Amino acid sequence: MTADVRMEARGREQSAAQQAQAATLYLALFLALLAFFLFLNSLTSFDPARTVSVLDSVEAHFAHQRESVTGPQALTPHFAGPAGMRVVADADFITAAIDAFAPLEAGREDIPLTEGAAWHGVRLPVEALFVGATAALAPAARTALTDVATAMRAGEAEGGDALRRVEMAVGGGDELALRRAVALAAAVTDVAGPEAVAVRTLPGRDVAEFVFYAASMGEAR
Repeated sequence: MTADVRMEARGREQSAAQQAQAATLYLALFLALLAFFLFLNSLTSFDPARTVSVLDSVEAHFAHQRESVTGPQALTPHFAGPAGMRVVADADFITAAIDAFAPLEAGREDIPLTEGAAWHGVRLPVEALFVGATAALAPAARTALTDVATAMRAGEAEGGDALRRVEMAVGGGDELALRRAVALAAAVTDVAGPEAVAVRTLPGRDVAEFVFYAASMGEAR
């Protein structure tokens, strides 16, 4: 009987030791995977062309799931809005956006968004922004985007925790539209950084749309 008790005790000790070894092994594997993905993340860079392609793919897949469309989305269907954030009033930024695009008079339409001073939309024919049938920005368009980007980088709203953003969409749905979308994104991100810009293409429409707003952490409205 004593021998059986000793064997049982020894078995419990071995089982406990094996469990501790397994936990150590799992922890080591987890840390190794974490280090690997951190290394991959350190090698990443913002690629506007790939960003546009991914956004278009996601939008095409989930667009049919939208039950109702209200607010800015009703007027600019490409508009995604600030996920996980809420739009805040930023009259200075909206005024800067209006002033920046004022010289682009040919065919410009100020989109009558529903949130008053919290939103501002602009729709333009692509020929007002680009040189001929190319993806090269016209000088006036580059100046407007630079002015907006400067306001985005410099400004703060609602106590300094808000992010000034612009969402852009370029019509055409072909390779030229993609290159134009990349050119628009690059003109803004060079000054304001990639976190302030969302961009995509619009199939079959020779227009470009811009939605300007400021967003803060919290429930989006």
